[in-house]
Amino acid sequence: MTTHDQYPGRLAAVGIVFISILLPYFFAAFFISPQGGTIPDSARIYIFIGEIFIIVPSAVYVFRKQFSIKRVYRLKSVSSPAVLWSLVIGISISTLGDEFDRLISMVIEPPDWLAESLAFFQINSFGEFLLIVGALVIITPVAEELLFRGFLQTTLEYRTQDVTKSVLITALAFALLHMNTWWIIQIYLFGVALSYLSWRTQSVVPG
Repeated sequence: MTTHDQYPGRLAAVGIVFISILLPYFFAAFFISPQGGTIPDSARIYIFIGEIFIIVPSAVYVFRKQFSIKRVYRLKSVSSPAVLWSLVIGISISTLGDEFDRLISMVIEPPDWLAESLAFFQINSFGEFLLIVGALVIITPVAEELLFRGFLQTTLEYRTQDVTKSVLITALAFALLHMNTWWIIQIYLFGVALSYLSWRTQSVVPG
């Protein structure tokens, strides 16, 4: 098996990522029954759980094809300076994104659904605190990095031999996962930064 054959095909990778993006919503829809036309509070629990499993389709594919997990998911240790710079870049972009959002809000009034979507992450109990911190702060980001900066971007880089295109497509897929049109620009730019770090360090660890 040649090195080039140790990565998924482009269409296979894009298709698997597309399925993975829809997985949290399919998962929620399967377990949730609307109550009086409204979505119950338990919906977010199932969506959070679904997001944890976004890595499963690609992992099953990689396992069945007997690809190298370390190579496909770009699992590689990085130096301490790389981690430090990644932290600085991440905080800087997050801050800029927040300021950009404030500037837009001064010109265009945020839609009503934005406040409703933020209420989706409101913590009302210690159990919800553990769920949100565990799922959205720890587990989900790791799964997203493995799927996007690992599985998808690594495949596109090797199949297209075009780093710029691979970074832009990966960032777009990352933005689509979050399905938030109001923050789409901020999320996309953050995705570009994460993809750049992944390519520059050849690792998903910085992300």
